[in-house]
Amino acid sequence: MNYLKDKYPDQWEEKKRSEKIFYDTHSALPIVKRVWKTKGDQDTKDKVDFMVEFKDISAAGSLRGKTYPWQIKGKHFDGRNGCELLDEITLEYKDVGGHKGSLFGKSYFQSFLIEPPYVFLTCHTQRLQSLARELCNPSLPVKDVKDSRYRGYTRPDRPLELTTRIRIADIKDNIPYKETPILRGV
Repeated sequence: MNYLKDKYPDQWEEKKRSEKIFYDTHSALPIVKRVWKTKGDQDTKDKVDFMVEFKDISAAGSLRGKTYPWQIKGKHFDGRNGCELLDEITLEYKDVGGHKGSLFGKSYFQSFLIEPPYVFLTCHTQRLQSLARELCNPSLPVKDVKDSRYRGYTRPDRPLELTTRIRIADIKDNIPYKETPILRGV
């Protein structure tokens, strides 16, 4: 059983759409040798959506000739009214099963699909963890998702999950990041 696919088909479709955009965009980058989707435990338990292998060329810089695990996050919505959040992202401390969330998975990078301006905002997972430790206190629970910036939130229908929100500006102002424009028409 795929919990997200079975219980939340709209979110499942958004996840698949985001992953396709990531695959198509990153496969087309001139410094990337290949991109592949992970499966099984690597995807669900390790929180790694893709592996990205970089070409052994100087243009790849410090990524040259290496392969990295990657976590992808799609659009973020306000659970209360379903509107898209344009200035915040959700960080997952615990997944719907109560296991470690994507913030503590084995991905080296995390990319957040931001629409508009139609980019992937990418940062190192460890730096994102440090930023979350600095800004957030998930042990201060809130009952309403709109109050979850920097505090812990558990959706009523997902009692084991624990998330928080930070502003996109928090990433841009505090840790190194890269913006990769997405391919149009994807």
